[in-house]
Amino acid sequence: MGRIAADNISGRPVQFTGSIGTTMFKVFDISVARTGLGEVDVKRLAIDSESVVVTGLDRTHYYSGADYIVLKLVADRKTKRILGASGYGRGDLVSRIEVLAAAIQQKMSLHDIFLIDLGYFPAFNNPIDILQTAANVLENKIDGIVRTIRLDCYLENSGSYTTIDVSPAAEHSFGRIPGSINLPLENLRAMSLPYAKDMQIVLYSRTSSRAYEAWRYLSAQGFSACLVLEGGYEFYGS
Repeated sequence: MGRIAADNISGRPVQFTGSIGTTMFKVFDISVARTGLGEVDVKRLAIDSESVVVTGLDRTHYYSGADYIVLKLVADRKTKRILGASGYGRGDLVSRIEVLAAAIQQKMSLHDIFLIDLGYFPAFNNPIDILQTAANVLENKIDGIVRTIRLDCYLENSGSYTTIDVSPAAEHSFGRIPGSINLPLENLRAMSLPYAKDMQIVLYSRTSSRAYEAWRYLSAQGFSACLVLEGGYEFYGS
């Protein structure tokens, strides 16, 4: 803003377009950041919006130093324009929030974010970066291609669901939601579930990427009340 004031004083008319509230800080080894509108903001402004929470590694899993990020996106339901983002984690969150801040200011849609030509190198990110994964998941959620459940909604009604962890057995033994059943994705595809097709089932995995695959498979098998837990076990455990 100082530069804009100086330009105007010196006879170069420049307009300040406003701030979107991009903020970041660190608590020990946990980064926290946000930009744009949050869910409280869009509710106050009566914007018809949708949000999603995704969890993923900040770089390829086999590279030293890889760690998890929890990222939440908020978008306009009708136009799919990105409205806000927030997150936390030990991984490199800040660079993702900065990209999303630019996307918000440029009024980009979820699909526009997916089309950003981001670079790739295993030390820095994944072939499909978590911010683009989040944009894809939110667009799928808006379009009805996937049905998810927020963690807070799940915890309020967890007794109403049959909860299935589709992670490999080793990951399930590492950490799991109490009362959940472990049916690894590979086994799930080779068996018939002993449940009614209208039973309320919540699927999850470490980051819920496998859970999405399981949801697609079970939906094709006629299970009409399956939901994917947003953020997976990493979000639940954190």
